[in-house]
Amino acid sequence: MKTHKQRINNVIGQLEGISKMIDNGKEYSEVITQIKAVKSALDSILQKYSEEKLVSCLKLSCKDEENCRMFIKEIIKSI
Repeated sequence: MKTHKQRINNVIGQLEGISKMIDNGKEYSEVITQIKAVKSALDSILQKYSEEKLVSCLKLSCKDEENCRMFIKEIIKSI
């Protein structure tokens, strides 16, 4: 499983790639596809990081971690 740091480094690499694509005059649709991929990756990082932090905060008051995770996922989806 990738760490948050690894996921962020992947996004940084994608952004650098997008910059090169723009510099090299790549097709609009190719650039936009990569930008959407970065946006999706960032959304995923936000969700996973938020879930992890909320679970650690709630762990003291929750006896069943899986139920806490399901609850937190639902909260995050609504954001």
